[in-house]
Amino acid sequence: MSASATTPVPANRRLAWRRLPARLLLAAIALALSAALLLPHLVVPALVAVAVAIAFFLHQAFRAAPVRRLVPVGMSSAFSVKLTGTSLIVGRLPCCNIAIPLPTVSAHHCRLYQVKSSWYIEDLDSRNGTRVNQKRIGKRRLRVGDRISIGELEFQVQ
Repeated sequence: MSASATTPVPANRRLAWRRLPARLLLAAIALALSAALLLPHLVVPALVAVAVAIAFFLHQAFRAAPVRRLVPVGMSSAFSVKLTGTSLIVGRLPCCNIAIPLPTVSAHHCRLYQVKSSWYIEDLDSRNGTRVNQKRIGKRRLRVGDRISIGELEFQVQ
């Protein structure tokens, strides 16, 4: 028995194939299709491989859609907020990056911040709380389609 058969694979290497670049996935699809055309007895396995690769590619493309802006629900998209930089403070005071002058919004209500390519929201002990998808949160990762409630306003993450 070889040493590699008994050695466990580290967790960070188990799913390394999921981080493959899109070009490599497309090259694998092209290789599988050309193999199916050149070697007829490999048609079914090659087509299965192509289907799996395409499904995975589409899943990764839609799952990893980057969060780019907050759009107020029920208002014009002209009032949307583009997420830039690494950290934004939302609150009632004019010194906040995103100032919302409403009495239901705390002076420093919440913080939006970026870690690598993901955006997070963190409540800053506000009186009325911060809600994501109607659930009060302390800290949470944002995803496209989430709805953030800050005071009386509601934003959709896009």
